[in-house]
Amino acid sequence: YSIGVSIPLAFTSQRSEQERAAALHHNSAISFNHEQTMLEKKSMFSEMKNTLKSKAMIIRSLKKNLYDYKKNLLPLIKKSYELGESSVIEYLLNRQNYHQLKQELFATKKAYYHTLFTLYTFSEMKDN
Repeated sequence: YSIGVSIPLAFTSQRSEQERAAALHHNSAISFNHEQTMLEKKSMFSEMKNTLKSKAMIIRSLKKNLYDYKKNLLPLIKKSYELGESSVIEYLLNRQNYHQLKQELFATKKAYYHTLFTLYTFSEMKDN
């Protein structure tokens, strides 16, 4: 007969176990931060897309208003002025209103393109 006794040898010390646990914790923290950053980028991306869509709708409506104003109202005001039914001030106020509409359209286009370029640069940034 043979009798054997098994004694487990601790090849790993308590210190290396703690280092491994700390490394795993650090790795999970980095992973969590990366996921959080990606979620923030996705939400910013969708917010910018929605802003672009709304600005595009505003631009379309401003263009339509400007076109209608130029093709319909301005000729009527000019004809009214030429026939003596309206004053110079009314004519000039309508022209001023037309130019204000144009400025509003240009400002909206500028904001649209600024958002678009921000979206492009945002989408081309590398994920760290």
